[in-house]
Amino acid sequence: MIDIFSKLIILLYLLPGESIEIIPKYLNFTHIYNPGIIFGIYSNQKKYCYIFSIILSVTMLIILTIKVYKKNKKNSIIYSIIIGGILGNLLNRILLYGIIDFIDFYIYNYHFPIFNFADISIIIGIGLIIFKFNNTKIT
Repeated sequence: MIDIFSKLIILLYLLPGESIEIIPKYLNFTHIYNPGIIFGIYSNQKKYCYIFSIILSVTMLIILTIKVYKKNKKNSIIYSIIIGGILGNLLNRILLYGIIDFIDFYIYNYHFPIFNFADISIIIGIGLIIFKFNNTKIT
């Protein structure tokens, strides 16, 4: 919901390409349209938008299946974080044929790719899975 609400605010208050400085030298909100995948990968390849939608849908179905069969509450939270991120971006992709990105983080001259809260959720979820997998003892 945070992702959808934040993208709606960006759509209402910033024109595409428009930017507002939030924290000088570190953070802007910059409204961009990203037909690619996370962090702007393939952003100049609009023809891949449908392929990405199919991949995201299949990924979400796999995660949901794992979540249903595992029934581990700790894992359910992690999977829910990832699914929420996927749904946020998938909704954009279905309605707008691309994703609204706006979090423009930089340190002086080093710019990170512009992203959104759905991307953050996906990265956090994947990070938690990797962390959990690395800390699992194999017996």
